[in-house]
Amino acid sequence: MKIVNLEVFRSLPDGTVFSKYNPCIIDGLRIKVETWECDFLYQDLVANIDADSTEDFMEKLFLTEEKGAAMRLDFDCSERDGLYETDQLFAIYEKEDVEGLIARLQQALADSKL
Repeated sequence: MKIVNLEVFRSLPDGTVFSKYNPCIIDGLRIKVETWECDFLYQDLVANIDADSTEDFMEKLFLTEEKGAAMRLDFDCSERDGLYETDQLFAIYEKEDVEGLIARLQQALADSKL
């Protein structure tokens, strides 16, 4: 993993796996989808509940929290990030990091026998 500034982050290719970074805090796990002139698109790998609206999102969270209902995740939707600060830093996961994460998730799946 390496830490880069916004300018370097914007130059990285689509498909880059990253987290926003604030000193000593790594936030979320995302995939860069596309860089636009003034912002970028990404896919969130953690909070990606399959919902049609904010209300639907909130209702699904409530049903899961209060009733134990299962909710589906959506790994094929993107979000726009236009609210970053110009001094925002990013933790960039390199190829070996992503391969390690995949291997660990596969092991967790095998261990849990899901």
